[in-house]
Amino acid sequence: MTTQIRTKNLSIHDVAAEAKVSIATVSRVINGKDRVAPSTRTRVEEALKKLDFRPNRQARSLGLRRTNTIGLVVPDLLGEFFSELMHGVDTAARDSNMNLMIIRAVDSEEEEAVCEEFLGSGAVDGLIFMISQLDDKAVHELARYKQSLLVIDRDLADLGIDNVLVDNRSGGYEATCHLIEESKVDHLLFIGGPEKNIDSGDRLLGFKDAVRRHDMKLEENFSFFTDYNYDNACAVAESIVRRIKSSKGRWGIVAANDSVARGVIDTLLDHKISVPDKVSVVGYDDSQLARLTRPTLTSVRIPLRELGRTALCLLRDRINGVRLEQSTIVFKGRLIRRGSSIHPGTTPAPQHES
Repeated sequence: MTTQIRTKNLSIHDVAAEAKVSIATVSRVINGKDRVAPSTRTRVEEALKKLDFRPNRQARSLGLRRTNTIGLVVPDLLGEFFSELMHGVDTAARDSNMNLMIIRAVDSEEEEAVCEEFLGSGAVDGLIFMISQLDDKAVHELARYKQSLLVIDRDLADLGIDNVLVDNRSGGYEATCHLIEESKVDHLLFIGGPEKNIDSGDRLLGFKDAVRRHDMKLEENFSFFTDYNYDNACAVAESIVRRIKSSKGRWGIVAANDSVARGVIDTLLDHKISVPDKVSVVGYDDSQLARLTRPTLTSVRIPLRELGRTALCLLRDRINGVRLEQSTIVFKGRLIRRGSSIHPGTTPAPQHES
């Protein structure tokens, strides 16, 4: 006879693995929900019995009552971009007398699992997802929770999911037009984030829109893809130094974010290439890095705190039944002109940095 020994660390994940179902399905069986096929329910119940799994009363009650908690799911916790976004969400949560849980998920599999674990079990009332690379299959899985879900950075309106978006295409367009019209560059390069990243792809589309509008001829190899990392940006910049030095005319570079822009600028300066005399550079996000380094960095400013506040308020109203229809709100970036792209002798367009 085989005796099953119950361990203290047994969780809903173990039950799901034993029954070969998702954790959301296990949660529905535990909480008595109807959306489970009889054969699947039987398999889960057998797994519960075999593992001697007994959910505690508090965990079980989460599926039956409000928690007054919202989860924010982001791919990273480091960097000014995410801290500004989290600040905006947290401020709105406090104003709404709600709790905020920060959850890190780095890929599609983790993002889908988080949704099932936290929404499927009722651990939170709703989730705000920042999605840039989630695959289509996982997106459609998330659509099951559309009444308790808001997505930042990906337009899922056709699935009935609320969205808060940034118009990265117009940001890339404005940055590139600035280099052509005001910096008077002769050559253009785009150094983006990961090739499948939605933000980077939209900024590249805007870059191409501006090139077409001004009827400029692009270099044979005009685009590069890396992550949003300073060191990797330095490596990309190293690969184009000889090309820039051997050419005539001025260059303009649109970078994926401010860290990439700084990596490019520092590498160029190390090789005695003047910024902005020979190369003008534009970053993205307008982080503190843009204002504190020399030359100061021209960058596209994204209102991240306002974006975060808006996301929380939209989701709160959807959960509370104040708003039933799908909503999409789009934020536009604003170009802040500084020393990395203003060529001596030119007069930059007027602007306010507040």
